[in-house]
Amino acid sequence: MSSPSASTWSRWAISSSPTGCWAGVISAFRLFSYGALPVGALAGGVLARSFGLPAPFLVAGVVIPVVTMLILPFVNRRTVEDALAVAEESTVDPATGLSTARRTLT
Repeated sequence: MSSPSASTWSRWAISSSPTGCWAGVISAFRLFSYGALPVGALAGGVLARSFGLPAPFLVAGVVIPVVTMLILPFVNRRTVEDALAVAEESTVDPATGLSTARRTLT
């Protein structure tokens, strides 16, 4: 995940989650983003060793736009507005620190 998209995603995720859950959102984001780095490095190394140094760049140049196009239908204005509405309606239980949403996303 590139830096601008990671920054945009993390800002959206934090703004659409209740205040008491920010640490969990940030830690989940870091778990998946930092956890994927060694997997990408391994895949890039295997591609470079097998097909030459330009291969990882060519594959990334094809895979990133394709995955982006596949994800776009699921992240649109309606889904973002629904997530923000749920976040505004939810409250955080002070005893447990868990969010108690009044409605769920459809």
